[in-house]
Amino acid sequence: MFDNIGGKLKITAKLFMTVGTLGSIAAAVYLTVKNMIQLWCAAALAVGVPLVCWFLAALLYGFGELIEKMTEIAANTRGTNAPVSEKTAAVQTNPRQKRDTLETWYAEGLITEEDYRKKRTEISG
Repeated sequence: MFDNIGGKLKITAKLFMTVGTLGSIAAAVYLTVKNMIQLWCAAALAVGVPLVCWFLAALLYGFGELIEKMTEIAANTRGTNAPVSEKTAAVQTNPRQKRDTLETWYAEGLITEEDYRKKRTEISG
């Protein structure tokens, strides 16, 4: 449930923005066609609600991004003596991302050549 919570928050933000915008425009059109509100009210509804949705979605998306970055930082700053598998498991699951991260750690001297070769073989195989 809480795996990749940052990514889930970002998806929720996009969904919130889309549904809020389309819903407010649809409501404005419907209410105008049925003569339930005046045109200026419908325009305010069609513009105002999407702006509020955009602002709230931006906050939610930013929070999701913050959680993702903090998770990555936490994984990258674990003790340098920790096994390579512990470091990479918490960061990502994509083999290309794992390989890129592994190469970065090796270049920065965070892991030994032996650990680098072993983990590179695991990722490739």
